[in-house]
Amino acid sequence: MALEVFLCGSGPDFGAKERAGAVLMLVHGRLRSSDLARGTSEPSVDVDSENEHGYIEVVLEQTKTGFGRKRRRLGFPAAALTYGVSGLDWGSAWLKTRAALGRRASQAEALVPAVVKDGVVAAGHPIGSDGMTFALREALVAAGVDRQEAQVYTSHSCKATALSWAAKAGLPIKDRRLLGGHSKSTERTALEYSRRARWASPEAQ
Repeated sequence: MALEVFLCGSGPDFGAKERAGAVLMLVHGRLRSSDLARGTSEPSVDVDSENEHGYIEVVLEQTKTGFGRKRRRLGFPAAALTYGVSGLDWGSAWLKTRAALGRRASQAEALVPAVVKDGVVAAGHPIGSDGMTFALREALVAAGVDRQEAQVYTSHSCKATALSWAAKAGLPIKDRRLLGGHSKSTERTALEYSRRARWASPEAQ
């Protein structure tokens, strides 16, 4: 929620806001940082602002679940609700921030490129998981979270967050498997992403 409020606010820190948007895409899109970072097309939004609902979508390449040559060629669509837990349209705010910074995934050859210095990106070099963790923590601090608390969080937790919410809310495992991009043979993975809720899940017993 802190990241959504920060991203949608009027502050001038566009660099931190851009990274906050990337983290929110990981969380709400149930994505790994490596999958999102490698994207080479810009996300798009379909929003009904009057009724406050909509989604953000991006086509990714070379995802962990799609390393086969045929799957890489087809691409992997990832979507997320653009109105988050704060009730704010973080998806549209992220795209506006990217536009203000002149970011284009096709030019940088990465949707989330590594940053060399002072906001300058390294074209053709997607950000790594360590870099995304650093970006997550810095965005949290910029959003007002205590630095010591921010150090607890890593980019590895982002995919599991919404899937954990889904498990705690009692969604059937077939729905959670679909949300996590898992095949039926990896049902154990879906349960792992449920975190503590899996111990209370009938499917896990």
